[in-house]
Amino acid sequence: MKRILLIPVRACGDSHAFLFYKLYFHIIVTLRSIYYIIYIIISNTNEVSFSEEISTVFI
Repeated sequence: MKRILLIPVRACGDSHAFLFYKLYFHIIVTLRSIYYIIYIIISNTNEVSFSEEISTVFI
């Protein structure tokens, strides 16, 4: 995963690659928020360690 992230950063001198990197970052943030929402729905059935696990997701 880290290797995939570093490829657009190396080519950051090109404006097209920089736009691609911004789009890539936006997709990651969107997927992460979707995962967060799904995780809340799943955790509603089991709320004992809910806050602890949410804090580890965002670290």
